[in-house]
Amino acid sequence: MNFKLITAFLLLFVFTFALSATGKEQKMKKFPKAVINDPVFEFSSVVDGINITHDFIIHNRGTANLEIIKIKPG
Repeated sequence: MNFKLITAFLLLFVFTFALSATGKEQKMKKFPKAVINDPVFEFSSVVDGINITHDFIIHNRGTANLEIIKIKPG
């Protein structure tokens, strides 16, 4: 009976240590985080042939460089 209790305690200890190590590694990794305050813009009616534009402001709130590779209209 003591063997089962000791084994359970050791497994719990190892599992807890593994989770805490993974959490620390995740905190140390650097990730970009794109934040867009107004991600949707509705264009009004436009006369054919007129060019219209709108600027979307993108902030990087992460800890690594944000690289925008591709943009697709929705």
